[in-house]
Amino acid sequence: MRIISILLLLSLTGCGLAYRKGIEREGRKFVEKYPAYIWMIERAIKEKRIVPGMTEEEVIKAWGQPTRKGEAQIGRHYYEKWVYERYENGEFAGTDILYFRKGVLVFWLD
Repeated sequence: MRIISILLLLSLTGCGLAYRKGIEREGRKFVEKYPAYIWMIERAIKEKRIVPGMTEEEVIKAWGQPTRKGEAQIGRHYYEKWVYERYENGEFAGTDILYFRKGVLVFWLD
């Protein structure tokens, strides 16, 4: 039932685009308006995944501390940037770059 609620909620919000824009505008307040989003975040933490709308603390619970932190400007917006270097079997496997606004994960590049 919860998965159906999440899918319905995302479909009503334009398949996630409105969700991201809501997070950009309102931060965590946007997430807290919808119980299904909170549930989605809690599940992602248990599964060691990240989703937009997570706080910095939730991302750390899911992925641990970043390799490094910095700042980035994209257009007229400023973000806190976290970099995670991934290793598999002791070999470098890639980099994930996470972007936060006001302490909330907005998007990432992998």
